[in-house]
Amino acid sequence: MQMKSLLFKLALFLISWGICTHLLAKPILKIAFSDNKAPYSNSTCQCGVEFEIVQTIVKNMGYELEPHFAPNKRMLLMLKSGEVDGIIGVIENKPRDNGFTTKPYIRFQNVALTLQDRHLPIESLKDLKGLKVAAFQNASLNLGYEYAYAISTASEYEEVSPQLLQNKLLYGGRTDAVIADLYIFLASNQLVKEQVNTMQKLDLHYVFPATEYVLEFHNKQFRDAFNQQLQPKNLKKIYQKLADKYFQPLMSGAVFLPMPSWMN
Repeated sequence: MQMKSLLFKLALFLISWGICTHLLAKPILKIAFSDNKAPYSNSTCQCGVEFEIVQTIVKNMGYELEPHFAPNKRMLLMLKSGEVDGIIGVIENKPRDNGFTTKPYIRFQNVALTLQDRHLPIESLKDLKGLKVAAFQNASLNLGYEYAYAISTASEYEEVSPQLLQNKLLYGGRTDAVIADLYIFLASNQLVKEQVNTMQKLDLHYVFPATEYVLEFHNKQFRDAFNQQLQPKNLKKIYQKLADKYFQPLMSGAVFLPMPSWMN
């Protein structure tokens, strides 16, 4: 009889504990990130500059982040279908699904990269004329009208995913120039160094201004809550810490700070 009483009390405790745990659990916010985009987002470790910035803001909103990793084009479909609440990597003022966009939360530095021994004089986008060019997926949508015109004059143009294919194409001599965020390209060297000679010297052509990205939600409430937590006083040190952690090992010297310009 005593054993039954103990078991009954234990069952009540477990039920109560389960209810309390459920009530105390944070609500979940589902956000889609680009897959294989180190050092910004990495599905293997669930880490990276962009991932950790968004994770911090979502936590401050009072939510638990549930990340989903997908190619850029797939993310839009995930937002439309309601599979996720938001998607990263939307150009400011260019929402892709008539959703609700946040303030810029990060900026990237896209460059044109060529092999130094080719001596290609790329001083502006016009100099892409007649070249073979390989860019990241959706570059033609995200990099503006001047870029769209420039690539129309290229001898060959392709957008590839995953982005490490750009490294193989450039180091393998199968394209003249690649268009990529500088740090994504450098991080991808580690993934292809057994297949191509990544020790070849590069020329970096800064023909793009920094590109700022916003996060797009299908819900205005999420957008407003995200913006409320996107405060310089809370995040400036985090941007610097993440730049030192992820960018510094890839390139000696001063690193590009991924903090959006409006926070300066």
